[in-house]
Amino acid sequence: MNLNFLNLKRQDLNLQNIAERMFTSSVLSFNDILKIFIPLFVDISLLALLTVINTSLISSSGEAAISAVNIVDTLNLMILNIIIAIATGGTVVVAQYSGRQEKQKAGKTICQAAISAVLISMALAAFMFLFASDALTLMFGKLEETVLSDSIVYLMGSALTYPLFAVFQVTLGALRGLKDTKTSMLMSVSINGLNMVINLITIKVLGLGILGVSVAAIFSRIIACGLSFYILFGKYKSLPIKFNDFFHMDQGIQKSILKIGVPAGSEQFFFHSGRILTLRFIVGSGMAQITANAISTSVFNLLCITGNVIALGVVTVVGHCIGAGYPDEAKKYIKNLSITSGASFIVSILLVVPIAPLLLQLYASTPETSGISFILILIAAIGLPVLWPASFVIPSGMRAAGDAAYTSIVALITMWTVRVALGYLLAVVFHMGAYGIWSAMVFEWGIRGFIFYRRFKKDKWLECKII
Repeated sequence: MNLNFLNLKRQDLNLQNIAERMFTSSVLSFNDILKIFIPLFVDISLLALLTVINTSLISSSGEAAISAVNIVDTLNLMILNIIIAIATGGTVVVAQYSGRQEKQKAGKTICQAAISAVLISMALAAFMFLFASDALTLMFGKLEETVLSDSIVYLMGSALTYPLFAVFQVTLGALRGLKDTKTSMLMSVSINGLNMVINLITIKVLGLGILGVSVAAIFSRIIACGLSFYILFGKYKSLPIKFNDFFHMDQGIQKSILKIGVPAGSEQFFFHSGRILTLRFIVGSGMAQITANAISTSVFNLLCITGNVIALGVVTVVGHCIGAGYPDEAKKYIKNLSITSGASFIVSILLVVPIAPLLLQLYASTPETSGISFILILIAAIGLPVLWPASFVIPSGMRAAGDAAYTSIVALITMWTVRVALGYLLAVVFHMGAYGIWSAMVFEWGIRGFIFYRRFKKDKWLECKII
């Protein structure tokens, strides 16, 4: 009897058995979850690695070039995340219709998301072309002449690709909503790999510097757009996607998409405006601080791989559960995926932090810059396991259920009242520079995570409806 009891305990403690209990439901099996998350993990892992490689490539063109890329990418992140927010609205609606087995509406949603995302991206591109120099000066203050000129070249090249990026992101989002993360992974890895190869040629071989980065972005996103149409019209013939549908508005579906996309897009705009403002706090601290911030962000992305995978994948999982009419299963998945995210951060920290000094050697930076970068990485690592999941995974799940307005409002308030205000106090008033900005960021994770956790426990987010 005792032996049987011990064998039962060993079986219960088996990691696979625990995982199957945590991630099997009436809507999705454990194998379904693996099929969603494994391709996402491969995708984001390679993307983070490619980001490190691309940053190290441009660093060979000098600290002015890497500073320009960091500055413009901060601005680009704001613009591109507005576009991604609209695509995310499409992902949520596609996932819910897919959960209901309504393929016709899922197909129409893809077209409607593309219409919204492309129109918005064209408006944003036009604005950047007209006011590139003014926007950079307004947002980042007085920049060194070489940094400003490099930034304008890179920003103009990036703006050309916004509509192409929109089509690509809507396609990736639609594939994730349909649970086809394998195809989205192959597309993403192929395009980002192509971007890296072109960067290698234009920067290392042709010596084009910052212009080479722009050329790589333009060429790779042209290919990405063409690949998107090939996938939608080739692989998914079962979905009622017609070319004419890209030119006709469906007000009902648009309303569902924008119910998610507008709050999320507004959140991204003001969130990244805050990030730009905090970067401006660093600008006055000198080139070493600016460069260290860029390098640390690149390495920090390695630490966040599994967390970003889970925050992205939970949208598909929760969307299917809500669409199929199983809200309790959605809640179970958010809880268990948040726990998994925290555990994965511990593993990531144990793997990345010890080799961080070696990673920093990939960048052509001074010893002072490398030292600052390592301390910034340690500051972020302190808060990741406990604070990040509640701050990002939980709201991603609630947004997939339809609770977009609340999650966006909370994110905006904490960003500006905590991260920006505290960042200014620490970075400027107390002269902590980048150290102060990163410390304020970690503190803000804790505040917003606490608020989202309370909302999640009270189940009010389950009262929201999208379709």
